[in-house]
Amino acid sequence: MWFIGRIAILKECRRKQVDKLVVKKLLERAAELGAEEVHAHMQTHTTGFYRKSGFVAYGDPFLEGVSNTHPY
Repeated sequence: MWFIGRIAILKECRRKQVDKLVVKKLLERAAELGAEEVHAHMQTHTTGFYRKSGFVAYGDPFLEGVSNTHPY
């Protein structure tokens, strides 16, 4: 199973779609290396972004450090 962990993109770069490009390239590279599925842990306020990138939520949100996260 492959995982994408906490990705940090500068706010000004998000407006330039860098966040989408980073996830796209990570997914492409994982596929090249044989990944059949990729999971991600992210902060709950970013779930819309990950849905648009093709991820599907599963499980319950959980606390990790000081922020809520959700498995995808």
